[in-house]
Amino acid sequence: MRAIALLFMLVSVMGASPVAPPSRPPIAGFMNAERLSTHCAADLDLEAAMGDICVGYVAGVADQLMSKQSDLPPAKRTVCMPATATVGDLKAAVQAHMAMVEYEPNSAAAVIVERSLAVAFPC
Repeated sequence: MRAIALLFMLVSVMGASPVAPPSRPPIAGFMNAERLSTHCAADLDLEAAMGDICVGYVAGVADQLMSKQSDLPPAKRTVCMPATATVGDLKAAVQAHMAMVEYEPNSAAAVIVERSLAVAFPC
């Protein structure tokens, strides 16, 4: 009797039409060079939130970079930030690097931040 009930439930589930996921707007994508440039622009007329996105993104990439490099021997590290470096210093390093080096608009922003910090804070 129990086997018949399980078989009936299996057949009823298999015959049910799949439920479509709720409709969501498309995701704009990950941060790229173009977006990073917009968020980190030195223009004082930008909304405050734009600069906050830049600072948050740069701090997040720097944190991941330092975490990744902490597993490496000192001779293999590419970025050595002083203990006195601030997030403002990191943002300024990214702004300066992006002003000197032209990147393709869809270049990965994390790579740009890493290169910027390697130039500003070499080991």
